[in-house]
Amino acid sequence: MIEIFKGFVLFLFIDGSAQEYTPKDSLSDCLKAKREIARNLGESGRYSCAQGTLKVQDINGKMVSVGIVEE
Repeated sequence: MIEIFKGFVLFLFIDGSAQEYTPKDSLSDCLKAKREIARNLGESGRYSCAQGTLKVQDINGKMVSVGIVEE
């Protein structure tokens, strides 16, 4: 079942458009994930934390984003 998630989202921007978006529980969780990615992967794109609205689906107990809700 698809649900709507409103909260903090970690976005991956490539060529100016959001290619990937991951829901996070809080701003600190989002920033922590962003730091870990920068440390481990380097500059593979631009990551950004922001509030947003996503369509998410529960798959094996994990909330997975299936789309972004444009506002």
